[in-house]
Amino acid sequence: MRLIVSKFLGVIEGVEIRSQALYNAMDYILDQIDEKFGRCYNSCFVRDLKESIEYVYKKYDQFDFSQLEAEFDVNVEKFEDIKFTYNFSSYGFRELNKEIKAGNKYPNKYLKLKGEAIWLV
Repeated sequence: MRLIVSKFLGVIEGVEIRSQALYNAMDYILDQIDEKFGRCYNSCFVRDLKESIEYVYKKYDQFDFSQLEAEFDVNVEKFEDIKFTYNFSSYGFRELNKEIKAGNKYPNKYLKLKGEAIWLV
């Protein structure tokens, strides 16, 4: 007999996450960003990060969330220098990385504006 007793539902910055493994990986990554830069990102970043990870997850036969976490390097000077990879490739994260980097030239759509409220969930 198979039975789903309960489904997982987590929320980060207003973005619903229905996989506990995905939630845990994102929580780890966002904690690393919080420790280095403060809570500087917005819900758009969280949504795009979630969608990018889900895309990469579907493309690999054996996706390992711990590998994603291990490859995340927050040892950069500023938020705009963050780069996401999986299996040492930016495949699946190219658009996200491009948008993060764009903050060097244009107002970054992923950073909170001064005075913008922080969602605490």
